[in-house]
Amino acid sequence: MAIAAFCLIAQIHFAGAATYYVSSSQGSDTNSGTSIGAPWKSLTNVYYHTSGGQVFSPGDSILLKAGDSFDGPLNIRQGGTQGSPITVDRYGSGPNPIVYGDHPSATWTAVPGHPGIYSSFLGPPGDISVDKVYDINGNPYYHLLEGTNTLGNWLNTFTNSCWGADSAVNVYVETPDSNPPPQMHIFEFATVWAGTYFIFQNLEVCNGGKGIYIQGPGNTVRNNLIHDVYGSGIYAGGASLTEIVSNTITGTAYTMIYLVAVAAIGCITTLSRLTAR
Repeated sequence: MAIAAFCLIAQIHFAGAATYYVSSSQGSDTNSGTSIGAPWKSLTNVYYHTSGGQVFSPGDSILLKAGDSFDGPLNIRQGGTQGSPITVDRYGSGPNPIVYGDHPSATWTAVPGHPGIYSSFLGPPGDISVDKVYDINGNPYYHLLEGTNTLGNWLNTFTNSCWGADSAVNVYVETPDSNPPPQMHIFEFATVWAGTYFIFQNLEVCNGGKGIYIQGPGNTVRNNLIHDVYGSGIYAGGASLTEIVSNTITGTAYTMIYLVAVAAIGCITTLSRLTAR
């Protein structure tokens, strides 16, 4: 009965809640984000909103424009409540919005004084959590920690096919041929990352460590396409009062769904389109 009540709550529109819009094709990060006519452009603005003194409130909605694609991660620090979850969904017509966890739009700049080493700024600390780096052909780069070194001394230790990230977060790579990389797969720890009492629906999530990573109870994950991740498609920790239903999950290197500390009151897991590959 408790689970059934939760599922009914997830369908209710919450009076007084705010709606935020994000569009990579039509938005600007200087917009308010609170109307279809003035959407934010990047998912970084979602993170800045949660960490810059403003907050998302229970019952709010964060809507990504249909047909658009976004560099992830989608990292939301606030959570909803059992009666008022935060909803992440799509708006407009067209294909479901795509959230990438490997920074396909990253651009590379030569680092002065260090031939063959290139850097790319990915976003603010706390939002970005790079886990693995591969070249465009799938060849792995090995990780070199900065430690207590100065930037210059650290970069002097780089060798071919090496990567590291500083605290900014800038990612540095040394390419085997000393030429700038045309593109890299810079995999995030998780592509979509949130806490308690969220609804995630109608998204395409791909190319990251974990697809959708939630920590806490009361989450609903439904009608999403999750594919090509090297960890779990959906990772749900403390997953009581959680519903995972009608998701398509393909191409995971680990488990398709990983449930941690599921309480007896339970997690509904109904997967009508689950494909191992």
